[in-house]
Amino acid sequence: MKKLTLVIFTLFLVSCAFSQRKENISIDRYYHIRKGSLWFHSIGLNFQPVHMGDIKTEIIFMYNSSDEEVTLTVDDLPAGYSVVFEPEILKPKSEGIAKITLNTKENGVYGPAINYFFIETSLLAERPYRILVSPNIHEDFSSLTEEMRTVGPKIEFSNTVIDFGKLPQMSVYNCEFEFRNTGKSALYIRNVKAGCGCTITQTSRDTLLPGESALLKVEFRSGHKKGNQDNKITVVSNDPDHPQVLLHITGIVLTPDEEKTIEK
Repeated sequence: MKKLTLVIFTLFLVSCAFSQRKENISIDRYYHIRKGSLWFHSIGLNFQPVHMGDIKTEIIFMYNSSDEEVTLTVDDLPAGYSVVFEPEILKPKSEGIAKITLNTKENGVYGPAINYFFIETSLLAERPYRILVSPNIHEDFSSLTEEMRTVGPKIEFSNTVIDFGKLPQMSVYNCEFEFRNTGKSALYIRNVKAGCGCTITQTSRDTLLPGESALLKVEFRSGHKKGNQDNKITVVSNDPDHPQVLLHITGIVLTPDEEKTIEK
């Protein structure tokens, strides 16, 4: 009798470990993302807050809605990520977890990022499930004293918004943001991340000594966009007071019909 009680208690603990569902929340309600036999509570992770040097693990909860056992594997893992499935084989009509770990040093990218990888199942004809990972990795300045901050680098932009006015579709707009190191030690540009694939960036230099300036060249392609635009660019540096500066490219993209109306 004691052995049976122990087995039941162990199974209870295992089931709790594989699900954060409360008893009053049904399977159907909790696992609301369904693109096949494998159901998910969430398919996106951001690991916030996270600093360079951290190793952080997040969990995705899953449910096997099929009548077959499912073996899970991953494909196209971005640098610095690893995945462990518990259990390794997901039984029919049962819950499980994917432990997704981000090693920020192995990833090596400061600032915001958007990456994907795929969870694949052993079920025939089942399409891979795309998982979004979008961390924003910050530099850790927590150990700096006030004195260290006063002699640190400082990034200063001449302006943070450029308005291109009105631009036709399928055209290109080029502009430049000027920035300067007004601090007392070397400024390092860690990363420049555009929020859209339509925007291409290039810095004239990534290391600035005190008093030096540089340019961030930007190419915006309007493509098939239309209407008001606000394309964001994040500049990541070792400035402890402004480690991430947000720039904006704004304006209005005109459709061919709107262009004709203006010409008339």
